[in-house]
Amino acid sequence: MPGSPLKKSLLRLRAPRRGVALVLGLLAVACSATGSSLTETVPEVNATWAAERMGILPGDTLEIRFTERSDWNHDTVVQPDGKASFLQLGVLLVAGLSPEELDEKLTGAYAADIRQYELTVFVQKTGGRTISILGAVDEPGMYPMPGGRMTMLDAFSVAGGVNEARANLKDVHLVRWSPDERRQLSWRLDARTEQWPVAEPLLLQPFDILYVPMKTIVHVNIWVDQYIRQMIPFPYMIPPIY
Repeated sequence: MPGSPLKKSLLRLRAPRRGVALVLGLLAVACSATGSSLTETVPEVNATWAAERMGILPGDTLEIRFTERSDWNHDTVVQPDGKASFLQLGVLLVAGLSPEELDEKLTGAYAADIRQYELTVFVQKTGGRTISILGAVDEPGMYPMPGGRMTMLDAFSVAGGVNEARANLKDVHLVRWSPDERRQLSWRLDARTEQWPVAEPLLLQPFDILYVPMKTIVHVNIWVDQYIRQMIPFPYMIPPIY
């Protein structure tokens, strides 16, 4: 019958399924996006490698020493926001500066009080040099860079490996702070495994962010499980995704 509960239920069931098909179609288009090949892009990325020129970084311990004014000597740690506290001056942004540049900056700031004195800045201890590896790797997170040098494949390895069943390796994102240009740089990389043996190693530097997105179908499966199956009268008719 036109108004029967069963017919209404089946109509409600067909609508979500049509919605799923539409979402699958639209997201399949998005999934077709491909980054630049490693062989073409790695030389460009490596040309921006500037780990040795990044200057003072968060986590570094700075030593400030005054000639003939030892009571003003102090140490300070650079915070995650790139700022550090200095005696009599308060908080200053120092990340990215070389010790020589910071020496000049502090000398100018202290000039009114230490005209007859000199100061010297030392990096007493470097903080943790890390990179972030996010997305469809087995153990996403922030990892130290032993020796300050790491390749993209090293990063995949320390993060437990790439989950190829879920990872969209043809559109990996790399975000990098350039100390030379004073801005963030980013690339989209086609990093599928067949390119690994033929491309030169992609060098990472401290505070790089490497993001491996999930395949579109994985996002769709999660969406179907969380939303579509909750909207239909007999959710068991669309099995959950594991």
